[in-house]
Amino acid sequence: MGAKLVTEAKDILEDLNLEYLPQEQQAEKLFGDSPSESALLAVITYDPMHINELVKKSALNAGDVASALTFLEMKGKVRNLGGQQYVLSR
Repeated sequence: MGAKLVTEAKDILEDLNLEYLPQEQQAEKLFGDSPSESALLAVITYDPMHINELVKKSALNAGDVASALTFLEMKGKVRNLGGQQYVLSR
């Protein structure tokens, strides 16, 4: 009648179809909504990077990088640490 034996947390996650949720959330963070955002997400890491370094590594112009970083920050995908230093959000 819908009852199920639960012996570990994995049983509950499996029953609720949440087994792979963390991987899916991580994958969602890696993709941008535009080519500029995707290019930045491909090069930015959890270590602080200056905006000039992001311009060099992404091969985008400074205006596109600044614009994309603003949108990524609003979406919660990157964080501005101040001093034009950016990191991926955790």
